[in-house]
Amino acid sequence: MDMLEYHKEALKNSKTTKLHDFYIDFRNYSNNIYAFVEGKDDFSYYKSNIQNKTKNKFDVCCYLQDNKQSVICAYENIDWSVYSREQIVFFVDKDYSDFLDEKIPVGRNFYITDGYSIENSIVSKNLCEIYLKDCKKMHDLSLSELYTILSIFEEEIKKFYDYYLDIASYIIAWRKRKLNVYYDCLKLDDIFYFEKSRLKLHHNDIISAIEIFCKCVNKKNNSKNNSCLDINTFKYSANEIKKRLIGIDPKKYVIGKHEIWFVVRFCEYIHQHPQEFSKNITKPQNPINLSINEVFKFFANKIIMPNSLEIFLEDTVCKYISNT
Repeated sequence: MDMLEYHKEALKNSKTTKLHDFYIDFRNYSNNIYAFVEGKDDFSYYKSNIQNKTKNKFDVCCYLQDNKQSVICAYENIDWSVYSREQIVFFVDKDYSDFLDEKIPVGRNFYITDGYSIENSIVSKNLCEIYLKDCKKMHDLSLSELYTILSIFEEEIKKFYDYYLDIASYIIAWRKRKLNVYYDCLKLDDIFYFEKSRLKLHHNDIISAIEIFCKCVNKKNNSKNNSCLDINTFKYSANEIKKRLIGIDPKKYVIGKHEIWFVVRFCEYIHQHPQEFSKNITKPQNPINLSINEVFKFFANKIIMPNSLEIFLEDTVCKYISNT
């Protein structure tokens, strides 16, 4: 079967995952680089990194999928004896797949994030510094003041990670039983706040916060006739999962947007209370206020890409370009 005949057959069989569009595009523009991604924010991030890495030598066509499973489905339905693994690449967030025993393809052109999501990769004290200066306009901090703030940031984000162990443990326990968990019910502003630059709980303990999260999820589950979540029934399994999580990189169990939430709220507090660090600092005017969802778009390309992603692109699209 020649390439034209293969395309005709593939078009007949492609019903989902944007494969139909891919086959048409590939037939007309066979030299482009093609990428399948699962999220809107991921779309621009991966496309721009491919373009930067390949110095814009070829156009990059990205196909936004509905979810991770759609990306996997696209990968598994392409005949790799016909297409090049260096020209067509796939990107997914790891999520909790390591703990849920989910099967994710292993392939040189299939990228899986190191942490929970690609958002986790930009969170560090470097992002904190950039956010304070670029968004909160705190350019007048002395080096000593900046180092003090960043030291507190590192101390408090560790505390956040420790609290999050219980949150992640219950989420994973519920999901292992195939229960629906609505992350939008986990409202971090109702759980945490900052006082004197330190992270505090609105509740007596983190379990009380998880109970409120559970009630919110169950309202949605009841409205959809889904099985409800429960704290007591899952206490043992959540504790066993927590034992697994202790000691591993927190970026593997903290949801990426929630890690970004910490950076944003910490920096907002510092901006509102600069006098806690120096009497000479006044609150900067006209700050840029970004939503949690906007932070990744705004800063992603100002942060060095993960080493794993750089190696992945060098082993795929860069090789494709050098061999074309």
